[in-house]
Amino acid sequence: MSEVAEGFIEVREEYLFLASAALRVVAEQGAEKGMNMDAEHIALASIESLLGV
Repeated sequence: MSEVAEGFIEVREEYLFLASAALRVVAEQGAEKGMNMDAEHIALASIESLLGV
C-alpha cells in the first residue's frame, strides 16, 4: 500500500474516532435532558463498527 493510502486511512480513522467521541457526548447530554437520542445511538454504533470497536 502506498504512503498516501496509508496516510488517508490513518486520517479517516482519526476522524471517525473524533466523530464518535463527539457523538457520544451529544447522546449522553441529550439523554440527561430526557431527549430521544435513538438516531445518535444508531449513528454511534455505525461509526464504532467501522472502527472495529
